[in-house]
Amino acid sequence: MKKRVLVTCMILALSSQSGFATESRIAALGGEIAMITDDDTNIDIFPQTINRQNLFRISNISSNTPNFAVITGEKGDKWGLDGGSNQQNDFFNIYRSLGNNKAVKLGVAVGRYSEENIADNKEASPGNIKTTEKNSYFNLMIDADYGETKNNVEKAIYGVFSYGPNTIDAVTGSLLRDQFGTYANNNVTGATTTKQDGKGNKLLLGAAASLRKPMKIAVFNKVYASGSAYYSSDSASLSTGAVKNQDTSSSEIFLSGRVLMFDEKKVGNKSRVYYGLGGRASLTKTKTLDKVTSDENNETSLSISGPQFRMGAETALKHGVVRFGITRDFDLFSYNSKTQTPKIGAVNDANSQKILDIGIGTSGSYSVSTGFGLEYNDLKIDFILRNIFWLSGPQMIFDARNGTIATSASMLYVF
Repeated sequence: MKKRVLVTCMILALSSQSGFATESRIAALGGEIAMITDDDTNIDIFPQTINRQNLFRISNISSNTPNFAVITGEKGDKWGLDGGSNQQNDFFNIYRSLGNNKAVKLGVAVGRYSEENIADNKEASPGNIKTTEKNSYFNLMIDADYGETKNNVEKAIYGVFSYGPNTIDAVTGSLLRDQFGTYANNNVTGATTTKQDGKGNKLLLGAAASLRKPMKIAVFNKVYASGSAYYSSDSASLSTGAVKNQDTSSSEIFLSGRVLMFDEKKVGNKSRVYYGLGGRASLTKTKTLDKVTSDENNETSLSISGPQFRMGAETALKHGVVRFGITRDFDLFSYNSKTQTPKIGAVNDANSQKILDIGIGTSGSYSVSTGFGLEYNDLKIDFILRNIFWLSGPQMIFDARNGTIATSASMLYVF
């Protein structure tokens, strides 16, 4: 009885908020969006799926800063808005249909900031002390998705550009901000003037592509493939007069590819099973350079994960749905090489270091998830259960040491 009262109170509390989608359903079924093709969260990987329905969703309602999405309009002429904590600094993130089988998503964030701090101590001895600090930066982010479906083949491409400020470690003035674009500190003590100038920036360029299509492979009837690549760089410098306090730079190249074979089966009139098998490979190359200490660091990492096993099942009850999911990933191969090489000094300098790690068939990862959903006409509320609930029972509802019955909740209203 106590358990029934708690669930009823949770429903009332959630229903009183503006509500989200079924990300909790995906998480309870193993966390694989691409495998659950009928779920509205597919708009996150294939924007053209906004043409399926009008919806209003709120993800992870139980958090202080949930994300939301709104899609409305006639098929082929839909508009949508995506927002929340992930996009809180963006001017907008919009969806737009380009016909019955095409759509785009565009996000833009731009900002300009500047500050100045002047401290003038006219009573200082032996002379006046006046310090003027200035900091300013500019940031810009543009990302875009385009998706198209033709002959049951779904395709999507994604691109992102980002530019913004960076951390300058050697700044010692009063403007101890986390990020700086340009920094200047002019200190005048009597007849002595000390100047400090710095710059910092970060750059990111990225692209990705996804494909999902019917394809018969053994017991699987569908396949999903995706690939991504990005390049990032950052730099920071600070000088006090003619002395370089900091002059660092770094760059990273990342490549990743993934394939998943999957299918779903209806079991009776109330149950459905989702299953998939796939693999992933990724390559990362990083380089850091410190011109003050003349140290250069290079690192290369390669990982191949597979097989990756996914399974989820859900069963309809009289007033809701019960779900569970299993994920099992094996680390087939891993390679990591690190080299630290000073630009100045002998080859066998004490600072030189090389590290090589190779792993074959390491343990990988395994997880189990459970959840339940409630439906009332076009309103859906989904929960992810804490695994300890099955061990602790109903008393856990009032057990502050272990938390509540669910870890998160999401809401979806289709209209």
